[in-house]
Amino acid sequence: MVRLGGTKVVQYKSQSYSELKKHNLEQGTQFIDATFPAIDGVIGTSSIPPNIVWKRPKDICENPRLFENVETPLAIHPGELSCGWVVSAISVLSGLNELRNKIVPDYWEQEWNDKTYCGIFHFKFWRFGSW
Repeated sequence: MVRLGGTKVVQYKSQSYSELKKHNLEQGTQFIDATFPAIDGVIGTSSIPPNIVWKRPKDICENPRLFENVETPLAIHPGELSCGWVVSAISVLSGLNELRNKIVPDYWEQEWNDKTYCGIFHFKFWRFGSW
């Protein structure tokens, strides 16, 4: 059993996932995060080439998935920009359903669907004693 800590949820920079998703679905637009702009340098490393091309999941593969198989721990393969710590954390997360469900609430509702995808995903991070 994984101990998940408190239940207090603090919105990051007053962003409400449900309000943002509702707004984008009503407007027929894709979410653009003003707090994390798609510009060179935002990733925080100088070892990557300039002029990164930012893409949506559908631009990368035909049938995008947030979680391919939620019952089986994943073999995570680091990419060019991956941090070993992040890859390790995602790998552990894929095998701990209770923790995954806390960090990615209602993940099954966030899976790819042409009718409900609007470019936003919901994650919770443990930060300074709060989710």
